[in-house]
Amino acid sequence: GADSLPSTPDASSYVFTVAARDAAGVKAASYASVTARLVEEDTYEVEMVMDVEYWLRGTSIILNSEETLVLTASCGNSTQDEEELDYQWTVTPAPSASLQSLAVFPAGWRDSTFIVIGGYGALVAGLDYTFTARCVNTSEEGSELQSWGESSLSLSLNDAPLGGSCKVCLLGTSGCVKTGSPIVDTFRASCSNWADQDTPLLYRFGINRVGEDTVWTSLGSSSFIDLVLPSGTIEVYAQVEDAFGAATGILDLTPQGSKLIVGNGGEGRRRLLAVSGIDWSAGVGKLGELVNKQGAKEINSMLVAMGMELSLERLNALLNQSTAVNLTDALLSSASKALGFSIKTADNVCASFGVVSTLAAAGDLSWSGVASVVGILRAGLQDTSYISGLDGGCVSNGLQALRVGLDALMAAGGQDSGAGLGSLLADRETVLRGLTTLYLSSATALSPALVVSDGMGADLLARRDGRLFGSNVSVSVDMVRLGLGAGQAVVSLPASMSGVMSVLLNGSSEFNLRISVSDYSPASGVLVARSPMVGVSLYPVSGANSWSVENLTEPVNITVPLQNMTSEAWGVFRQQAVCMFWDAGAGNLSTRGVRVVGVSRVSVVCETRHLSEFVVVQDTSVALPTTQTTGGGSTTTAAVGSTASSTSSRSSTS
Repeated sequence: GADSLPSTPDASSYVFTVAARDAAGVKAASYASVTARLVEEDTYEVEMVMDVEYWLRGTSIILNSEETLVLTASCGNSTQDEEELDYQWTVTPAPSASLQSLAVFPAGWRDSTFIVIGGYGALVAGLDYTFTARCVNTSEEGSELQSWGESSLSLSLNDAPLGGSCKVCLLGTSGCVKTGSPIVDTFRASCSNWADQDTPLLYRFGINRVGEDTVWTSLGSSSFIDLVLPSGTIEVYAQVEDAFGAATGILDLTPQGSKLIVGNGGEGRRRLLAVSGIDWSAGVGKLGELVNKQGAKEINSMLVAMGMELSLERLNALLNQSTAVNLTDALLSSASKALGFSIKTADNVCASFGVVSTLAAAGDLSWSGVASVVGILRAGLQDTSYISGLDGGCVSNGLQALRVGLDALMAAGGQDSGAGLGSLLADRETVLRGLTTLYLSSATALSPALVVSDGMGADLLARRDGRLFGSNVSVSVDMVRLGLGAGQAVVSLPASMSGVMSVLLNGSSEFNLRISVSDYSPASGVLVARSPMVGVSLYPVSGANSWSVENLTEPVNITVPLQNMTSEAWGVFRQQAVCMFWDAGAGNLSTRGVRVVGVSRVSVVCETRHLSEFVVVQDTSVALPTTQTTGGGSTTTAAVGSTASSTSSRSSTS
């Protein structure tokens, strides 16, 4: 072994010689020699860590081409300063030179971290790659005896299923019929002859009424699905995925010229109810049959179709409110059952959330309907044994369904109706916490925030650290649809909050942030809501309840956008403006620890020393100044009225 030989002096070498002779000794011997110097220099032990989800095919590491690969190398036994070490990366076979840009390799080729952004085609599916990290001591550059070490990692880039086809036809007919009746007729979307070495293959299907968003089923092992569709011109899509997640592109089953025409078609619109012949009774009966079969995917697919049809019926005033409410309640009940029929994987839960979002937006929600929406969302998040995280689309569906529910409560005046407003809002908070935690499960403090905005408000979800404090966070809202004078809510967090958070974090550095803007307020009686509710919550990354942040040494300022008002109405409002927060413990609005510190034509600044959900109200019980004219002049006398926290009120004169 090399350890038994001492190092050679300068300019001296060892000569190693081998002789080869034939066994009979007839031929002359042949000799070969090699000269080597043995020196006492560091040989670096290079460690390489891969930070990406991968699979094993036997002993081979399998990576999907859409995944971003992150490799980190370190010189484990180096005594050199980091600046004296140079990392050199190579990839075999080499990516195309045209793809070796910072857009694809953002960390470059000479850093301790090597990143390959997925989806650019830099690595070709089906090929085997070797990544090598070499660590070199730059202080010895130019020396004959430069110290170095290297480490290599080999992996295979997974390829997607190949060779098959997919189609969609009316079920029970000869040939492939592309027309049918809405809600009642069944179309079958099916895929066949797809091949891949990583089985079982999984399939998902999407439907789209032209001009609307595509709604997807969850992934499943069945290569077909029976679809009941809404009226209109319908597009159907499919995607096939292998056991390791490599997926085909989106497959269009209804290219131009072969789209499905359901009912009277017409680019997502149809004629009068009497002409199209929508049979809701038959549709509900067909849904009941699917519920009895406990096929969650088929139930969800039909619920989406019925929700889309219900939305169109209400838009065209073809269903009265009472019928729409009853239908929505019945469909939500079926959605709840469908969720109970399936294992709560991320795909199944997200499919359920998509259904609930569609149904909530389609019809008019009763109080029980709101409770069903919140209940389904909560049930989907109760058991997360099979869920490591949720994507932005899934979380957006959940947030939008919650906002539709709150909007329905707003329309009902926020009255309890015996169902328990406090309990319902507590369940809503549980859902919000679950959505926040699961979306941010793999985020870092540098990850961009998720902002979900619609005509009923907006939500911001983000992973952050101490750098958040001493800064402003703004959330944009749809000021036109919400009828607001300003297009954003702004939360100003004081720098001193970092001290409070260091205690709550208990050694951790990151936390989850949620800011919500919702067109809902439980204000009633003498209190008239003049703004959306703006909520601020901080959560531990573990997913526990939001922290109770109160008694801050410096206040948090929240700029709340105001509803549009005439100049005359605003003149009265600014004298009666009150900042309030939802006191979950008491189950009502309160002014404790909150005050108005600024009023403009479009917003009010509320100052608070605790975090909660805040709203600006007009307390109509506060008496306005009265003006009396005597002789040639006038005198103004301020009348004293009740405050927002009082239970009594007094009339005012103007």
